[in-house]
This record gives sequence, C-alpha cells and structure tokens, in this order.
Amino acid sequence: MSPRERIKHALVIGCAVVGAIGCGEKPTADDALLAAQVAQTATFETLKTLGAHRAESLTLYKQWVDGGTLEERDLAVVLTWAAPDRFQWRRLRDGKLRQEILLADGEGWKRTGSRAYQLLGSTEVHQSALAEHWRLWETALEPFEGRIELRPMGDGLVEGRTAWHYAVALIPAASTARETRTTLTSLEGSVWIDKATAVRLVAEVSGSWTTLGRLPLHHAIEFSLVRSGFGEAQDVRPPFTMRKRLDDEPEEGR
Repeated sequence: MSPRERIKHALVIGCAVVGAIGCGEKPTADDALLAAQVAQTATFETLKTLGAHRAESLTLYKQWVDGGTLEERDLAVVLTWAAPDRFQWRRLRDGKLRQEILLADGEGWKRTGSRAYQLLGSTEVHQSALAEHWRLWETALEPFEGRIELRPMGDGLVEGRTAWHYAVALIPAASTARETRTTLTSLEGSVWIDKATAVRLVAEVSGSWTTLGRLPLHHAIEFSLVRSGFGEAQDVRPPFTMRKRLDDEPEEGR
C-alpha cells in the first residue's frame, strides 16, 4: 500500500470510529484555540512524548501558466520512530529515495539517493538533522503562513488517542494588507491535534495561490499526514540487517 493509500485508509477509519462513538461535547473556544496555538509552537522534544509510532506525509505540488503545460511533483516523508536513539527518516521525491537518516544500536547512518550508507559517529548530529525536518505541516503550507484558520469541529479518537478536530480555512486578507506578488486563492481541509501533546496526528489540506509576473504562475498543493501505530514495536535496525527490505524500494535514477 502506497503512502497516499495508507493516509486515505487512516482517514476513513478515523472518521468511522468518531462517527460510531460520537465526538462528545464540542470543545470550548478556549480549549480548542489553546490546542491550535500550542500545535504551532510544538518542538521536536514534544514529538518524542508520543513514543513509538509511524508518520507518513505526502505533498503533491502542481504549477502552470494559463494555456501552458502543467508541472507536477510529489514529496513523501516517512518516519519510523522506535525511540529517540532508534529511528528511520526517509524523504522521497516522485517515488524515488532522495535522503535517509537512520539511528540504531548507538550509531548513525546517512545516505542520499542510490549512494551507499555513510556511518557517522555522532547520533546527536542525526537527531539535530531530524529536528530540522519533522515540521511537515509548516513546510508544506509555508505559502499560507499567517492566513490559516482552524475552526473547532469537536473531538474524538485517532488511533486510540483523544484529539481535537478542526476544519481548515483561509483567513481573508486584511483590507489594509500590503500588496504582494502572491495572491492566495483557496485553502480547505481538516486536521486532528492530539490533546495530550498538541502534535498533529492526521491532516488533509488543499490550497492554491497565484504568483504575478509577465505570465501569472498558478500553484496548487495537496498535503496529507497520518501518524499511526502508537505504542507498537517499530522495526528499526542497522542497514546491514535491513538491506533486503530497503533494496526493494525504488532508488533515484532507476
């Protein structure tokens, strides 16, 4: 099952569970807004409190000019988290591995594309590198920074964890806003934020914007995220014991 198929499956399961048990009382404005605000400032240390789990995100980008050719690309990120000193982080573009960070048994490895693994002595370096990459929501939705509205929709269970549910919408531009070359045109979707940690658990958001120039350049994005398998054992081992599984994946240039 591809990352996108797993994300869709998790969203369907999550909605079915919430529909069966009910979303309970609608959260108060203070509770919901506080959780949304904390989610914006959550740190990598916050992520660690979730414990063992798996996270997958997929971002689909499209851009085109009027009457021109559509350009598309996708970026997938997969994190298998067993512990702060045992995890595997992979970034794939158009289905091909671009970068990987792996920690296990007190050692760290890194590889780029189809190149061989490099053994690096300091696991702290790898942890710092991952800390720079884990903010998937912020990276994907950077064009909408400061214009994202989260509207409380209730609460429910996501993979057994209680979470706030929000609808995502675009905040209208202020009438006094300074003119820029970028015009945001749409933003919609939903996100579930963990009550205990304020980490985003599941999200599906789409948006669009236009960049002005000699020819207006139109952009569209679809972003999906799902965290799952909380508390389950995650299989993260040194490269030489994972070789067969990793070699089954497509590599850059193949």
